[in-house]
Amino acid sequence: MLSIVLIRSISQMNKLLLTFTIFLVVTLVGFHWVYERNEPKFFTPFVEAVAPFFPSKGKAGGW
Repeated sequence: MLSIVLIRSISQMNKLLLTFTIFLVVTLVGFHWVYERNEPKFFTPFVEAVAPFFPSKGKAGGW
C-alpha cells in the first residue's frame, strides 16, 4: 500500500525536481562506494575506473 502511494506521488512530482533528486542520490551513493570501496561486485569495474580521481578511505594515509 505504501508503494502505491509513493508511486502515485512520484508520478505527480515535477520532472525536473525528480531528475535532480535521483541524480543527487545516485551521486551520493557513488561517492560513498568510491570512498569506502564497498560497491556491489557488478559495479567494481566502473568504480575501479573512477576511483583514482577521488579520495579513498584506504589511501587517506593517516589523516
